[in-house]
Amino acid sequence: MGNGSSLPVQEGQPLRLVCIDDSNPPARVSWTRDSLTLQPSQPSNPGILEFPRVELVNHGRYVCQAQHLLGSLEASVSLLVKTPLKLFGPSCSWEGEDIHCHCSAQSQ
Repeated sequence: MGNGSSLPVQEGQPLRLVCIDDSNPPARVSWTRDSLTLQPSQPSNPGILEFPRVELVNHGRYVCQAQHLLGSLEASVSLLVKTPLKLFGPSCSWEGEDIHCHCSAQSQ
């Protein structure tokens, strides 16, 4: 994926974000989401973030930063968590001799 791109993911699906650096000596790789530092899924490989089940709270901009003696580079991806359509209702009420029912739906 390109730097700064958006990645739509269905809620509940597994996801693995991989950041690969190619430097000698190896760079120090770290992840942030919306400016908060994240712990890598595998401490031995800090370039991997795994989500066994994506949740709505995982929505946000993820940045991988590689710091090296000669400088640093970063790449980002915006995770857009999609939720399935949920139907609420119906809620019904009597108005005189008529019954009125309302239902609503929500999705992201």
